[in-house]
Amino acid sequence: DGASVLTFSAEKTEYAVGEAVTLVIPTPQQGRALVSLETGSRVLHTEWLDATGSETRYRFRASEEMAPTVYAHVTLLQPHAQTTNDRPMRLYGVTPIEVLDERTRLACQIRPTEPITVFRVFRPDGGRNRAHASQGQERQLAVLFLDMRGFTARTTGQLPYDIVFLLNRFFDAIVPAITADGGVVDKYMGDGLLAVFETSDTENSAKAGLKAAMDVGRALQRFNQQLEAEGSPEIRIGMGLHLGDLVLGEIGAAGHASRTIIGDAVNVASRLEAETKGLGAELLVSAEVLRAAGIDCNRLDLSLFQLRGVADPVPALPVTRATELEGSVATPEQTISA
Repeated sequence: DGASVLTFSAEKTEYAVGEAVTLVIPTPQQGRALVSLETGSRVLHTEWLDATGSETRYRFRASEEMAPTVYAHVTLLQPHAQTTNDRPMRLYGVTPIEVLDERTRLACQIRPTEPITVFRVFRPDGGRNRAHASQGQERQLAVLFLDMRGFTARTTGQLPYDIVFLLNRFFDAIVPAITADGGVVDKYMGDGLLAVFETSDTENSAKAGLKAAMDVGRALQRFNQQLEAEGSPEIRIGMGLHLGDLVLGEIGAAGHASRTIIGDAVNVASRLEAETKGLGAELLVSAEVLRAAGIDCNRLDLSLFQLRGVADPVPALPVTRATELEGSVATPEQTISA
């Protein structure tokens, strides 16, 4: 049979290098114990002990090679004919012992090629801070705010299952167009979503956002063709695309936080999306996105929008159908590509 568990301990949980360590091992009146001192990679010392009563004490001195942790393994063998207890003939146990060496220092093994940012992970009391992402970082990126038009009127009187089924089909149809162009859905909001294009630089983020908007328009066309074949009304959407300063980080109570984005750019994208309804347009693209993508705005028919919660008017390009965006902004020598 296999060995049963032997429970034993050291007199303390941690020792300094050079300090005497004492193991207290419960033993029978007769018997032998094999003590093995090991690190995670090798055996440092083994020794047989004769039991000396109800407990046997084994002493050794903590050494540098035992830092930061040494594991004491004990195998206890009882005489075959003993009758003083009903424990198995062979018992086994292990206990970790921390060994502190003041000369031990953590060495940096990386070779930075550019300035780095250091985040505190462990607090002075030994507790752990949140993950690095919770510290927050500021980036200038494109964000897309999308909403389904007429959702409330469309779903009035429908069963909850039918509503959820429609929403999931809708998102299954359009979200791959966003992620394929480097976008990430930051959050779903009922019948809408917020996506961010977190690329290496501002120009690529703008181009990725523009391409994703066009691809969403194409994906929606294909989905509406399916709905038409089923005898269902088509779905209409509104999108607002803007580029500006964002703060990215884990936001929420510790242990329940999710990575998200906040900032004025999110508010502007949301307000642009709301403006598409009155314009009868599927997409509004801010001039900030167009300029960042290298598009000359001087030849475009931009409109100024005074958006709620935004101090200055925002110039933006209305696009009746998102699929028409490239034809609206590109010259013969210029195409939109991320």
